[in-house]
Amino acid sequence: MRPINYEAITAMKKCIQENMVTGKTCLTLRSITEETGVPFQTVGRYIQQFIDRGEIKADDEYGYVLTEMAGKINRVKGVPLVGNISCGALSIAEEDITDYIKVPEKLISDGEYFLLRAQGESMINIGIEPGDLVLIRKQSYADPGQVAVVISTEFSDAGGTLKRYYPEPEKHRVRLHPENDTMKDFFVRECIVQGVAKKVFKMRNIE
Repeated sequence: MRPINYEAITAMKKCIQENMVTGKTCLTLRSITEETGVPFQTVGRYIQQFIDRGEIKADDEYGYVLTEMAGKINRVKGVPLVGNISCGALSIAEEDITDYIKVPEKLISDGEYFLLRAQGESMINIGIEPGDLVLIRKQSYADPGQVAVVISTEFSDAGGTLKRYYPEPEKHRVRLHPENDTMKDFFVRECIVQGVAKKVFKMRNIE
């Protein structure tokens, strides 16, 4: 009968627990070996024992999780980053997916979402700065005053912009309001709403 290696057990469980917090990888037997220095065969043997005793369980996202902490995981999901959106002058809204960024699932449970990277300073009064990632709920309408991604059909480049959306049906136009005291409103006769902003991520808070 092999002696119990308590040091290896502690190191493995610590590795699993830390990964549940950071979510940096989907753990495998090999990655646990690399993280802890515990021999591969030992890792495999103890992992199976942990599973048999109900102490850990397999997980599609994290690889392995501690059973007692499984219900406390902040699940994340990859959301497509589809380029840049202007927070200044109207410019092209790129539709090519450039990356997938993980965001908490609870923020995107009610529809289809995408991320856009802000450019310009027209929305700085509400904390949207150049380089920020703006979480957009994809929809074809916006309520008055919502921050929306708008495509204007009146511009030759079919440019897109992020502004507060104020329809003015009595004047047959839409007012696009920048949140910057030095900038004036845009007025367009026709436009298409691509979605509404739900949250802003500073890069230091999402990487």
